[in-house]
Amino acid sequence: NLTDRVLRLVRSGTLKGGELIIFTDNTTFESTFYKGYSAVSEELTDLVFSLRLAEREAGCIIHVVHIAGTRMKESGIDGLSRGDLYEGIMKGESPLKYIPLSQGAVERSRGRVRDWVNCWWNDAQGDPILGKPLRLLNPDDWFELYDNDSPRLWSPPPGAMETVIELFNEDRLAHPTMSHVFVIPRLMTHLFRRSLGKDADLMFEAASG
Repeated sequence: NLTDRVLRLVRSGTLKGGELIIFTDNTTFESTFYKGYSAVSEELTDLVFSLRLAEREAGCIIHVVHIAGTRMKESGIDGLSRGDLYEGIMKGESPLKYIPLSQGAVERSRGRVRDWVNCWWNDAQGDPILGKPLRLLNPDDWFELYDNDSPRLWSPPPGAMETVIELFNEDRLAHPTMSHVFVIPRLMTHLFRRSLGKDADLMFEAASG
C-alpha cells in the first residue's frame, strides 16, 4: 500500500532530503496526519506514526493533500486501480496540470474571483465601503507591505501559503488596523486554515462556478 511504498523509498534513499506530496480524497487521513493520531482508529494512528518516522529518518517533508474525488478521477491518480490507463497521469501527463498548487484563485478564475470580491467590497455605486479599494497583491508586493496603505487582497497559490502566513503576521504587527481579504483554493489547507481561522472575523468556503 501507500505507506509501504513510502517506507521503501526511504530505505532506498530516494526521499533523503526531499519533499513528497501525497494526494488523497480521504479527509480523515489528511486531518489525522496533521493531528498526529486518531481517537477512533488505532490502525490509522499506526499508519500516520510510520509516515512521521519515515519523514524523520529520511530528513524529508511529507505533505498529505486532500483533493475532491472528481479531481482525483480526472487526474488519473487512481486510474490503475480502476483499470483506466488512458486518463491524466496514467497517459503520462503531470498531476500538477490537474492539481494547480502553483496558481492562486484570481489567476485560476482569470480575474472572476477578484470581480466577485469587489462586488461586495464596494457599494451599489461602486465606491469602497471602507473608503479605499482593495489592492490585489502580487508576489513582489508581499515583501514590500510596509509602505502600502491600501486594504490587501491576497490571492496566493496554495503552495506558497507557509511563506504568506509569515508575511501576513509581520504585516499585522506593522498595520494592526489594516483590512485583509484572502481568497485561496481549498488545497494544502494545513498550511493556513488554522492560522487564518484564529485571526479572521469571517471565514467561509464558496463553491466554484
